[in-house]
Amino acid sequence: MDLGELKALINSLLAEVQRLKARVHELETENAELKTRLAQNSANSSKPPSSDGLTKKPLIKPALPKEAGKKPGGQPGHPGKTLHFVEQPDAVHIHQATQCQYCGALLQAEGQPVARRQVFDLPQPGCGLKNTG
Repeated sequence: MDLGELKALINSLLAEVQRLKARVHELETENAELKTRLAQNSANSSKPPSSDGLTKKPLIKPALPKEAGKKPGGQPGHPGKTLHFVEQPDAVHIHQATQCQYCGALLQAEGQPVARRQVFDLPQPGCGLKNTG
C-alpha cells in the first residue's frame, strides 16, 4: 500500500468512527427514553391504575429483629409482665428419676431440681347447665 491509499483508508475509518459515535448517541438517547417510560406506573405518573397490569406491588416487610441488631425476647428497659407462681398450689407433683435412663442402674443420690412449672387447667366454656337433649 502506498501513502495515498493509507490516507484514504484512515479517512474512511475516521468517517466510520464518526458515524458509529452518532449512532451510539442515538441509541443511548432512545434507551434512556424507554427506561423512563418503562418505570412509569400509576403511582408516579398520570396513568390510570388499570394500565399497571396484573402484577402485584411488592410488600414492604418490617425489619426482622435480627436484621435490626436486636436479640430475641424483651429488650433492656422494657417493663415485663410475668405470671407469678401461686403461694398455695392445689397439687404438687414431684417427678424423680429412680434409675439411669441410659444404663438402668438405680439412682441412690438426691437429685437436683431442674425446673419448676405451673399449669392452669381451664374449665370448658359454657353456662354450667347440663343438657340431656
